[in-house]
This record gives sequence, C-alpha cells and structure tokens, in this order.
Amino acid sequence: LHVKDLFIQLIKEVKPSHVLTVGTAGGTFLQHDLGDVVVTRGAKFRLQDEFRNEPFKDAMYKSDWSVPVKHFPAATQLMKVSRKYLAEPVGVVPTQRYKLQPPLPENDPSIYLDGRDMPEFHPILSTDFFEFGTSANRLDKIGCAIEMGDAALGLACSAIAQPPKWLVIR
Repeated sequence: LHVKDLFIQLIKEVKPSHVLTVGTAGGTFLQHDLGDVVVTRGAKFRLQDEFRNEPFKDAMYKSDWSVPVKHFPAATQLMKVSRKYLAEPVGVVPTQRYKLQPPLPENDPSIYLDGRDMPEFHPILSTDFFEFGTSANRLDKIGCAIEMGDAALGLACSAIAQPPKWLVIR
C-alpha cells in the first residue's frame, strides 16, 4: 500500500493537525443522489481481491473529533450551481427510486455527515475490487460510500504515535 506509506511520510514531515481526503465515490444509500456529499470520520477496508489475505482486510478506523459544520449551508448553496448537470440520465435501467417516467427531477445536492445524518463513524468503504451499493446488497448498512483508498489514511494514522485528526469527504 504505497499510499499508506505516502500518508505516513507526509504526516511526519508536514505535521498537519488535520488531513482530509476528498474525491468521488460510489453511493450506498438509496436516498443519496448524484452530486451529494458524504462526510465521515470513519473508514473501513472491504478487501476481497489483491489484499484479501492482509491482516487489515476488514479493519475499521475512526478519527474521533467534532467536525465543524458552520460552512455546510454555504457549501450546499455552492453545490446547487451544478444542479442542472446532476439529473439522472433517461434510458437507464429502472430502479426502486426512479421508475424512469421522464422528465426525471434534477438532483438537489446535500451534505450528509456521520453522527448527524447517518450513524456515527459510518465508514467510507475502501475496496480492492469494483463494487457498488444496491438495494439488494444493502451496503448502506455497513458504509456511507465506496472508493478505493481512504482506509489507507486510517491505517497510516494508526501507525503514528500522535496522528492528526482526519476526515473523508466524498
């Protein structure tokens, strides 16, 4: 896990008080829309391929601190600028949420925070294979979104005597 080593090196050299990972992710919650943001202080490995035999394959990490939400309303307003680009595409397979009776509504971007809008420390799921949440596999029960590397930050911080506070924004 080269990214874990990179996190350790950066944290030791730069000595930040906080580290944020930011990017895109696949959703797990039925009610989350394209363009929504999840913010969590939890990360969990869900490894079934290249790293399936590693000791950290199902490890969960937490960053215990109070996330300031003062700027969430302003961020949500800024996200609304992209609303017209966030409509679900017409012509895809119907889902439990969208029966595909055009016109589909534009998405209204929201920010979901662990401990407020979902369970506390509800983790981002870091996989080593392609996976996405569905109404059948119910990944929403175990994680807030899926991507491929954020749990490496939790792993890195667990190896540092005095780690910074960290957060996942996806």
